[in-house]
Amino acid sequence: MRRAPAPAGCVLSEPADRSRRLRQSPVEIYCDFVGLSGRRGQNPRPAGGGVRLVNLNLDTGRPARAGEYSPADQAYAELLRRHAQDHFTRMPEALFDDMLDHFRDRNTALAFDEYAREREKTLSALNELESATQRGSQR
Repeated sequence: MRRAPAPAGCVLSEPADRSRRLRQSPVEIYCDFVGLSGRRGQNPRPAGGGVRLVNLNLDTGRPARAGEYSPADQAYAELLRRHAQDHFTRMPEALFDDMLDHFRDRNTALAFDEYAREREKTLSALNELESATQRGSQR
């Protein structure tokens, strides 16, 4: 398995012992999970600021994919419907791209059980998202 690149501020280390893990921050736990350890007092930060975490399935350690974990698919669908309420005007570009990637195969991304009404709203929101993409590329 290929290891994720180290976020800035992380250094390679041995896995942490259990008692230390209980006192770790979420960022330190993430760094340990991908085989890194944050320097004390510093969170891993890319050059532009903020914390950049790789979208991993934490059960398998592989990149997350649509249809692999239904609670994640449900969360994507809910987030999509919420952003559709204001026609994606406040959706960050990175999230916009991630949503398009997640819903690339609609049938796989929407394979979880969902009420017909909610599924209809999700499909409508997805159509609007894709339409916004096409409008943006025609500029």
